Amino acid sequence: MSSDVIFLHPETARGKTYCCSCNRPIRIEDSFIANGMTHGENCFCPHCLDYFLDFVFQVIAPLAIDWSRAKAQPIIAIVKETVSVKGELTVEEDLTIEGHVKGRIELKDHTLWISPNGKVFDAEIHAGNVIIAGNVMGNISAGEMVAIKSSGSVAGNIKCPRISIADGAKFKGSIDTEAKADTAARPDLSKAAVAHLGKLSCKF
Repeated sequence: MSSDVIFLHPETARGKTYCCSCNRPIRIEDSFIANGMTHGENCFCPHCLDYFLDFVFQVIAPLAIDWSRAKAQPIIAIVKETVSVKGELTVEEDLTIEGHVKGRIELKDHTLWISPNGKVFDAEIHAGNVIIAGNVMGNISAGEMVAIKSSGSVAGNIKCPRISIADGAKFKGSIDTEAKADTAARPDLSKAAVAHLGKLSCKF
């Protein structure tokens, strides 16, 4: 698994985890509740919004667990750094792009993670969440959220209910956060640095 992916290390005696990106403590249950997800799915840190793979299979109580013996089996597809894809890419699970992709990417309600070495050109991206630490040229439509990390670069139009742009990220295009009407049922991410911008055109 690429070192670009953020993992949480559990401190199970106190039922806490620590984000390897911002190093802030998170209760295990909060990492799911804050993002409306269930155990075994991919999540965001509610503090810094970094993306991590959750390897908690069954956490009923904050009991001591021998995590060194647990075998992580993430449900995620990966386009490796040595791979280039041209055309339409349809995936029925979360996807990490470490290589180059040119064309349409369809993930439905799943999460797309573009690593710092990942590049997407002439893009038409449709996903549940899109986290960008690499380069994207094209349009992005997300059902929940788009996060552009400090190493990320986007040139194109974004439609999503929530947007996060880190300090140092590059963006040129338009943002429409009014694209999805049914957001009331989702958990509130107001604790994180998430902007509700309406319609905005900007260049960073």
